[in-house]
Amino acid sequence: MEEVIENPDRIEIEVTDVTNVIKPFKFTKDTSKSSLTILNQSIENIDIHEIWNNTTLHICADGGANRLYEYGGDKRSEFIPDFIVGDLDSITDEVKDYYKKQGTKIIPQLSQYASDFMKSMSLILLYFNGVEIVDVDEYDGLSKLMNQLNDKHLVNINSYILNGLGGRFDQSIHSINQIHILNQQYPTLKNVFINEQDIVFMIPKGRNLIGYNSISDFYKGNKFPVIGLLPFSPCIISSWGLKWDVRNWKSSMNGKVSSSNGIVSTNGVIIECDEDLVVNIER
Repeated sequence: MEEVIENPDRIEIEVTDVTNVIKPFKFTKDTSKSSLTILNQSIENIDIHEIWNNTTLHICADGGANRLYEYGGDKRSEFIPDFIVGDLDSITDEVKDYYKKQGTKIIPQLSQYASDFMKSMSLILLYFNGVEIVDVDEYDGLSKLMNQLNDKHLVNINSYILNGLGGRFDQSIHSINQIHILNQQYPTLKNVFINEQDIVFMIPKGRNLIGYNSISDFYKGNKFPVIGLLPFSPCIISSWGLKWDVRNWKSSMNGKVSSSNGIVSTNGVIIECDEDLVVNIER
């Protein structure tokens, strides 16, 4: 039976029988295998210092290099990416020459059968799983190297992506579609989109804990941060730790969707679902 439970503005939940733990705010202090990808959208209103300093691999997807170059200003030497990858139809010659002189490795990938975002994700998977990235064919060399991952036990990677869900609506939907595909093919790659307003990520079917130390770690407002649970396909959701918790709640894009809910638990949120969900949390 479906049920909706309204909670006080602050509660503590019991964390039991969790099958998957997701820590979307770990970039505040991440010592694991972690990456930051900068896409070709404005980052001028995002403070990237903390996430840059707490990630070990830095990638610009084509025109994302222009955005980083502009962001850095007279301190751009503090933000030198390890790689620039893509079809390179957006990056300017000035930016390309600057980063090349600073030691950035530039990897042209001219194929139009993958987005620059997906080319970046391939690079991340190859890099952290020990596949040597040298003499890469400029058309689709990264895609070909991905075949080498079939025989490997893939490591856990925290992948943070600046923006990617702003700009054109079709590009935002495509990005969501791609993290869904990546989650199914490479579940050890944990992707988190970081925008000016919120953080967006995917949780797999099962009983998931969205973990954090304190709400104040990621939200400075007076009430509670907004959360949305967006289904890819019809699913049944139960939650613990939201302002309006649900039990056995049927959700779909042509039915009910839990948007504008709130996080009230001080020690994490549990989401149980029988299909993958996209989650957005207000920063």
